[in-house]
Amino acid sequence: MDAKPWKDTFSGLIVLSIITAVAYFTGPETSDWTKQVLVSFPQDQVENHALWGRIAFVIQVIAGLLGVMGWASILQEEKPDRKISFVLIVLLIVNTLVIMYTAHLGGLIRRMDLM
Repeated sequence: MDAKPWKDTFSGLIVLSIITAVAYFTGPETSDWTKQVLVSFPQDQVENHALWGRIAFVIQVIAGLLGVMGWASILQEEKPDRKISFVLIVLLIVNTLVIMYTAHLGGLIRRMDLM
């Protein structure tokens, strides 16, 4: 297990967690802006989108914390535990599906005619 790919992977997870946090915490402002732009504001769709966004955020934060754990192992000159990579793969696959569904719900907010 070469350290360079692990460092890149764990660094990427940490950066993605930060980006996810920015997206999550700007959601309320975006919702307020959308209320002003859309004539009929689908509150129930927005709440559903927010719920799934929160789920994606939590999963990504867990993946980011695993990235921090991996970096801690590397800094201590230890090999990251193989269980970390398995858990990360499962989490990232699940989160990809959750994010895709969240994006779909976001699209339905803007295009109610697609329902």
